[in-house]
Amino acid sequence: MATLKEEIQAMMNTDLEKLLIQVGDYDKFLERKLHCYACGKVLSMDNISVVLPVREDDKITLRYFCDNPDCIKDVK
Repeated sequence: MATLKEEIQAMMNTDLEKLLIQVGDYDKFLERKLHCYACGKVLSMDNISVVLPVREDDKITLRYFCDNPDCIKDVK
């Protein structure tokens, strides 16, 4: 039986906090003003699932997704 291997990059909660501070989104996160890019749900430590870097006009921005399978199934 063949197996499919997929590399998953993960981070700890402390790494997420550091990332949010570094990109200037930490205050929005604490104030519950950071939302899922797909559905608009307020993000928390309990439901944030994907942080996706996206290049737009020579600038890298981050898109955040909640843990809803419908939101993360088409993340690219």
